[in-house]
Amino acid sequence: MIPLLLAGIVFMAGPEWAEGDPEKVLASGTKRPLLVYVHAAWCGPCNQLEFDILATDKRHRLLEKAGGVMVDFDQPVGQRVTAKYRVLNLPTLLILDAKGQETGRVEGYSGEESWLSAVKTAMAGEQAIGILEQRLAEAPGDLDAQLRLAQARLAQGDIEPAKQALEVLMAKTGTIGGRAARVWGRYLVRVLKDGRRGSTHYAAMEKRFKDTEFRSEFLYWNAQAIALQGDMKRALALFDEWALRDPRGMDPLLSKAAFMIRHDVPADDISGVIITALSLDDEDAYAHYLLAEVRLRQGDRKNSMRAIQRAMKLKPSRALYRNFARRRLGMSVK
Repeated sequence: MIPLLLAGIVFMAGPEWAEGDPEKVLASGTKRPLLVYVHAAWCGPCNQLEFDILATDKRHRLLEKAGGVMVDFDQPVGQRVTAKYRVLNLPTLLILDAKGQETGRVEGYSGEESWLSAVKTAMAGEQAIGILEQRLAEAPGDLDAQLRLAQARLAQGDIEPAKQALEVLMAKTGTIGGRAARVWGRYLVRVLKDGRRGSTHYAAMEKRFKDTEFRSEFLYWNAQAIALQGDMKRALALFDEWALRDPRGMDPLLSKAAFMIRHDVPADDISGVIITALSLDDEDAYAHYLLAEVRLRQGDRKNSMRAIQRAMKLKPSRALYRNFARRRLGMSVK
């Protein structure tokens, strides 16, 4: 969480962003549009966006004509915003009018220039659905535009047409089918919190895309769906089965450790998983970052600092590690 304001939702001169509840800002009678930034501490792209823009003076440029509220996905207000506005991806910037109606959104982060350009377009009222419909009219066979249009409709609450379009795309092999499966699955798990349907979906998609790069992602999300049902033992078993298929691989171990951290499994249990991973590859920066998380939870600040310093040395440009060092440990990071 960016510690711009620690209490309340009063907009400071600057202008400045606030941490708070968008509903309270809207209820105050604001006349300006409202930017609502949904983020999470564990989200790599969120950390990079914050490091590049939102923790610098560049953040003020976004608030010349709008108010701004930052919402932590993992907090109750973040869950309410996610459900109400059907937030599928992190980070997401929602553009709301003074009545709380969404007029645009920007999802993900792939770089400063492209993100700021997308925000400018969204704030100008250029609707993604209209642009995509025009693109499809010009090229009806454009599968990427079909997928993006289905996702935009899903985000706006036009569920049935979006679902039908996604089902057609999911039936296709290759990247487009995997991306469509990702969109529908995130809607089930992240927005609806429907663990049963989410698990059924991701288990089927993992089998369908077992020979692609999507397999590990779908297994992780299946575990998330199972955890929603309260069955942590079965969720963790998925990672153990994955590790049996890939006994020398880092991915099943690190994915399991990250999952355990997000679900507040006892730190001592997580520590063993990470140590096993590091015994396979001591040069993995993400493993050292996870170790820093666990050591801090164990109250071992000294070794947490050592672990994050190792992660930053291996991957000095990774904002996730730099932000952890600065925010969680109070370290001075250039």
